[in-house]
Amino acid sequence: MSATLAGRIGELRSGTTYTVETTTATDHLTIPAGVRLVAPEGRQLTLTVDGVHRDVVPGEYRGEVVLSVTESNVVDFSFMNIAYQQHLAQALYLDQDGVVPARSVLAAAPGATYEEGVLADVAIVSQGSLLGGVYAAGGRHVVRGADITLDGDGGDDFTGWGAGVVSAGKGTRLVLEDATIRTHGVIRTAVLADQGSDLVVKNSDLRSSEGVLPDDYVPNPEFGTMKSVPWMLGLDGNCRTTQLLGDHGSATYVNCHLETEKWGVLSNDISSGARLTTINSTVVVTGDSGYGAYALGGATHRHYGTEFRVRDYGMIIDVGGDTVILGASDAASVAAVDEELGLGLTAEESAALAPRPTTVRSDRFGVMLHASVDMEAPVAQVHVRDGASFETGKAVFLVKGVPARITVDGGAGTRLASADGVLLQIIDSDDPGPRLGPDGGLVNSGVYHEKPGDPSPVEGFDVTEGHERDVRVSFTEVTASGDFCNGWFNGTGPQRMGGETGIAPEPEPSGKNLVLDLDRCTLSGVISSTVAKHARPTIGAADWRLIGEVTNTVAPAVNNGVIVSLTETTWTVTGTSHLTGLTLDESSRVVAASGEVRFTVDGVEVPLRPGSYRGAITVSPV
Repeated sequence: MSATLAGRIGELRSGTTYTVETTTATDHLTIPAGVRLVAPEGRQLTLTVDGVHRDVVPGEYRGEVVLSVTESNVVDFSFMNIAYQQHLAQALYLDQDGVVPARSVLAAAPGATYEEGVLADVAIVSQGSLLGGVYAAGGRHVVRGADITLDGDGGDDFTGWGAGVVSAGKGTRLVLEDATIRTHGVIRTAVLADQGSDLVVKNSDLRSSEGVLPDDYVPNPEFGTMKSVPWMLGLDGNCRTTQLLGDHGSATYVNCHLETEKWGVLSNDISSGARLTTINSTVVVTGDSGYGAYALGGATHRHYGTEFRVRDYGMIIDVGGDTVILGASDAASVAAVDEELGLGLTAEESAALAPRPTTVRSDRFGVMLHASVDMEAPVAQVHVRDGASFETGKAVFLVKGVPARITVDGGAGTRLASADGVLLQIIDSDDPGPRLGPDGGLVNSGVYHEKPGDPSPVEGFDVTEGHERDVRVSFTEVTASGDFCNGWFNGTGPQRMGGETGIAPEPEPSGKNLVLDLDRCTLSGVISSTVAKHARPTIGAADWRLIGEVTNTVAPAVNNGVIVSLTETTWTVTGTSHLTGLTLDESSRVVAASGEVRFTVDGVEVPLRPGSYRGAITVSPV
């Protein structure tokens, strides 16, 4: 049974659905069990009590009770062959001219004012699901001093459904100053930049904590229905604090505190050529799983003077031509970003940004590089400079089945420290990927199976020469202790979107060399091809934390050459190392703490002198 609400607010009958045609205010509303209140088609219905958003569910409500009827904010999502729409409601909707009352639940932000491009006095509290805070679609706006608290689940963090603040659309520029945003709930994002917009966040505190997934939720990677991080990344959680989506947009955080309980803090997803920048900010994971930042789609990530305190990964790079810079917030770097992105930093704001290096403290890995779909995507680049430092529990750099270019400039005192003694680890992808569910959709039900036996040599692959899609690492003026382990097998077997039960053909066998250049460095450790093994040969969702974690046994290269070049460098060998190439100049030394080293080429012991060597090389302490 259905009816119109007009004139019936005190006599709602169980079993009836009432349509609320227009915004209605009262001081007392009782919604009996079995009653549904809905908006007309194409519109949204929102309940507020004394300015606080509540879900429209049976109960008794007293005070300033408002049932707001607003136009739907229809947001389109499209990626590859996937397209859908979401119908959003938000407290304040902005277009190029300012606040649009017809699309704004004004009762949820009663004190807000907008004048000459500045939105002020924004105080939004949600104790229900799905309502967004501020949504800017067009124009140039400053949101000053917003205080937003959202307690309840979001709807879709690819469209900003239920997010605290959203900027969307090419030409949209939103500056968020002195904001405090707290979210608590499944995919209840704090801020989101989409569709090529530019978002600038200054002097703000953004924090998210996760909610409780529905009992019937099946973990999946589908856009629009994904509510938790795919476990195959070696992660857990159901809420990302920030999102950067769309092509050629930007999100910049200056002097901000950015925090998540789990999953991720700075997410960059489904985009091309995006730019994400942090300056003098803190990036924190408080729960037992989560990453600091995620880059993909040819994105440029710059982190200047930013402190990362995370559980699983400082950064994840989904290889696709991304460039990641970890450096210092010196005046020149800040000024360059200010000019490029038009941040509009005042002289006082710039002067307040004390120069400092970026630091990454991670319970597990520093930077992980992988490929979620396209294993042949363009090579990613990671640049560590200006005294940036890492303190990690596991490998500082973890490269999973993809090419990479990693440079570390230690001239300003860069420090790399790994508790398990591994500076760089290369392995095949151990991501089993999603599988087709009973209804034809994708579900995260894959299981990783470690490759049995020994690798077979890939025909035609030369382990003694560098290749375009190898892992190339360059250290300059770095002093460090730790190992470089190339545990690549042959690239076959379970990979994301691959394998017999996956949705794409299994990749062809391939090789991958580590090409390591050390210039004016002092290194103590093992540099070697290895056999890398997980703690268990089979890994499913319950063992998500075992993804990426391996132990190494040094062994001669099969498809995993190690080519090392030393320039004015001292390498102290701490254990047997298997190489396929070694070049050292007159100023370089290879020594052992206990004395001289034993050097063999193709099984023959030879004196180790300056020059270039190729073949099956071993370097070991005597």
